[in-house]
Amino acid sequence: PRRHAATSVTEEESSPSSGGTVESVNLKQSPGPSQQRCDGAFLNCMPHAKCISCFATMQADDVDWASVPANTPCPDVIKFLSAKGKCTDLENDQSEMDVFCKTFDSCVVWDDDAPGGRGGGGGDGGGDAPEQPDCDALTSCDWSGKHNGFLGDGVCHDAIPGCYNSAICGYDGGDCCEDTCGAANNNKDATAEGEYVTCGQDGYACRDPESGKCDPKLTTKCKEEPEPEPPKPGPADVKCATDETTYRLIQYDSWGDGWDATKMTIKEGDNVVYEGALEEGSEGTKYICLKNTPTCYHVEVKGGIWGNEVSWEVKALAVGAPSVADGGTPMECTFSSAGEACDKTCNGPPSSGHENDPEYTSYNDLLGCIKEKCIIQVGSCEEDGTCQPCLLDDTPAFCFANAKYNALIDCALCRCAAEGERPSEYCESKLPSGQGGGGGTPEPPKKDEHGVAAQCNADETLKGSGAVMKFSQCSKVDTIKAMVTDFDESNFGKLDAFEACSHSYANDNMHGGRKALDCMRILSDAINSPNTDANPDAPTEAIAALANHLYSNAETFCACASDAGKDCPMCASFIHFKVLLSETLDACKALDEIDCDAWNEFYDPCKKNLIEKFSKIDFDNQNQCDFVKDTCGGAGPFPAFRRLDCGREVPKESWDFYTMYDRGCLGGALPPSPSPPRPGPAPHDPVPKPTESPVAKPTNPAPVPRPTSPSTPKPYVPPPDDSDNKPDYKPSDSSSPSSSSTSKSRKSHKFAWFVLICAVAGGVYYKKKQSDSFDFVRYRRQRNWGGESEMYNGLSMDNSCSFEPPSLPPTPAAMGGDLGA
Repeated sequence: PRRHAATSVTEEESSPSSGGTVESVNLKQSPGPSQQRCDGAFLNCMPHAKCISCFATMQADDVDWASVPANTPCPDVIKFLSAKGKCTDLENDQSEMDVFCKTFDSCVVWDDDAPGGRGGGGGDGGGDAPEQPDCDALTSCDWSGKHNGFLGDGVCHDAIPGCYNSAICGYDGGDCCEDTCGAANNNKDATAEGEYVTCGQDGYACRDPESGKCDPKLTTKCKEEPEPEPPKPGPADVKCATDETTYRLIQYDSWGDGWDATKMTIKEGDNVVYEGALEEGSEGTKYICLKNTPTCYHVEVKGGIWGNEVSWEVKALAVGAPSVADGGTPMECTFSSAGEACDKTCNGPPSSGHENDPEYTSYNDLLGCIKEKCIIQVGSCEEDGTCQPCLLDDTPAFCFANAKYNALIDCALCRCAAEGERPSEYCESKLPSGQGGGGGTPEPPKKDEHGVAAQCNADETLKGSGAVMKFSQCSKVDTIKAMVTDFDESNFGKLDAFEACSHSYANDNMHGGRKALDCMRILSDAINSPNTDANPDAPTEAIAALANHLYSNAETFCACASDAGKDCPMCASFIHFKVLLSETLDACKALDEIDCDAWNEFYDPCKKNLIEKFSKIDFDNQNQCDFVKDTCGGAGPFPAFRRLDCGREVPKESWDFYTMYDRGCLGGALPPSPSPPRPGPAPHDPVPKPTESPVAKPTNPAPVPRPTSPSTPKPYVPPPDDSDNKPDYKPSDSSSPSSSSTSKSRKSHKFAWFVLICAVAGGVYYKKKQSDSFDFVRYRRQRNWGGESEMYNGLSMDNSCSFEPPSLPPTPAAMGGDLGA
């Protein structure tokens, strides 16, 4: 037997799905006690503090519990963990230990078959899988249990039961091909960083024959023939000299992932005959040229990592020919061709240990990491008499037939190897090893097969369990677990109705004849009356819990579901939990489509009802807050928000109403909303710049003073009324230094009159030009700083609605001055 991540279980704690014929699809049944699927088992573990604490501790410390040795009893697992100071509280609590072991055994199960099987999309320990529809026979993209929101959402649902990735459904709305997902479909939700999902987060499965990425491994319908793989080099491809003969260099790798950091060099003196490594797989053949006369060759093999054993041999081309040289690593040795030119030391395993190879990563180099991250595997091996001798750098050959040793190597290579030495392809895509070393490659999907999920590997099991724990931080998993344990595609009740309403409002002409508040009412009703007539047996409490999370705390809840969805793998053990997350994110998207419009529809009747009841709006009054929250006098259900980002989507007065409510009733601090863009003329500069007048301006215009503070105009003081001493009238001219002298001559009086007449004439001319061409700058100065001017005739400063930039200082009148005095 071998142990690997769970892909299937038998029925337990199940409830039959409603309607139709059901069957289990391609499921492997594990011997022994019946078990739940891993995602359902984890959700059952969540309410138990000690159970979930143990798994959370292992996740935080990166302990590999999924690729455990075969036949390791769960009580031994707890013992090994407790010895390292982890999960110590389980040992003295039998009920919590039972829950932990049930979860552990559901995620890592026994299977007598070799790895590589594919689990079905249904049939876990709770609920049967609905019958997989015949996708080629569908006349429309519709079947029982279909989730409309999955199409075009950015996630490829090829493994989800149904026909999403088929021609009739537009190949999942383009989601399953890299060149048609997201941006190609104008799907902002699939491309915005950190928003809902990211295209390709669960991989692609391109079956669309029109796509340039159509995968011929998945469908027979690709238009372009796949490029044939280049033929492997053969003996004829090697051109040897006339004094040379072609030989085979055969290289082996115990773990099936190539040599990684191991390198090999064969030289004849200073001449390099071969330099390289096994690039991939467990075996490969290279062709080299060796001399026809006795010649000595020097071999050097260095590098590598403990547990990943490499070996090699040199043979003639003839079938069944014995090797002329063979060995492993690290090794420096010699061999001859066509006779004995030197001693043959390339003869079997290395004679010296790995301690002589500075490039080799030894067991001791890895030991610190292994003891922290491979606790269960080390404990199992150390307690087994046949495995304990394998914990050496020079591992005996029999160790590679020991399941416990192979499980330890699995963990060491995938958790503790340096980046350049880690067999990443093996760790990410292959199943855990059981016996014989090296995990099997999962069986590829059958061509044109729909709705079948691949078996989870150990890495995916760890990621999936982490996603379940992450989602538990923002949701009441004890109430929503029925969505997974009693899974049915039609189990989402009024949440499906809410999503259908919102998508229709957002995408159909004339909003599909709906109002946004109608959709919001469906979501609100789902909290207290979650089921529909179509499926009255759906899990009421679970639907109500999801609806309440979305209605009451959408922003945090949706962000949490998005993070969990990105972590959760699309594999059989977590496929029902994946559907739950996808459905949750579709509900989040649906709320985003209608929340702002729902508020705008709610605003007008609510404001009217509020004023009728309370005479004025005062959100410092708790009664008004409660009135608004409770349908606002029948205006409708108080709208929920995916995000508080409606300031530019609704009229300013509508969003300002919410801002006031938020500040007064919720203690929020939303900023004032910007005015939403409205059609109309292009905006003007708030302070227009005056254009140059074609008329010549005075060369030295008198500047208009800007007072720094309001002042009282200087009063006119008439001269003393003394007729006896009253002098003859003499015009005053400040430009003449003798204008105030009583001794000036009559000639100077004539000159003064001349100057006065010229000044009056100039003023009349200037006034005429001023009335012909309005000077906005001068008007603004006069308006702000006072002064007698005919421009003020007919103007009322109090009632003026002309624009005044906020940067201008207040007028003298506003500062207590007497305008025009």
